Amino acid sequence: MSVEPSMEEILSSIKRIIAEEGDGPTRGRRLSRPAPPPRDDDHEVLELRDPMPEPARPDFARVEPGFDRRPEPAPVEPVRADPARIEPARVEPIRPEAVARTESEPTSRVEASRPEPVAPARSEDEPIISASAAEASRGSLENLSRLLVKPDPASDGTLEGMVRDMLRPMLRDWLDRNLPAMVETMVADEIARITGQPR
Repeated sequence: MSVEPSMEEILSSIKRIIAEEGDGPTRGRRLSRPAPPPRDDDHEVLELRDPMPEPARPDFARVEPGFDRRPEPAPVEPVRADPARIEPARVEPIRPEAVARTESEPTSRVEASRPEPVAPARSEDEPIISASAAEASRGSLENLSRLLVKPDPASDGTLEGMVRDMLRPMLRDWLDRNLPAMVETMVADEIARITGQPR
């Protein structure tokens, strides 16, 4: 009965065969081949003649639809005002006095800015009425006095003549005291009527 070789014996026989084959013509060919020159990669000069490749641009079209760069704003709920809490605006009524004052202010300012008309200078000796009016008034008063005190002839001894002689001094005295005031009152009334100003 033959004994099978062990694993170690098989491995050693394979190594021996390989060693014997390596010592043959293969070994001579390996020795006759010249060694390649060493590569001088460290001192190689790179020439920048070819254009550099452009960097790849991101393709935004290929971005997933679920990705968004800007966040969506949160929905804002409208504020509902409570009508019970809203107070009505207080509107003050316009007073007619304020409107009248506002309307009168520009007019008063314009009137104040206007120069007052200068009255023509009058001399102090110039009378207030003309000479013709004074002469007519004087003539009327003289006629009135003639009617009141008519120059009659001397008393003829009758009762009427005696009474007239007695009343003449008294009438003269009364006219001297009351006639100037009566004339002044009448003139003042006429002036007030002409000018339209009450006394």
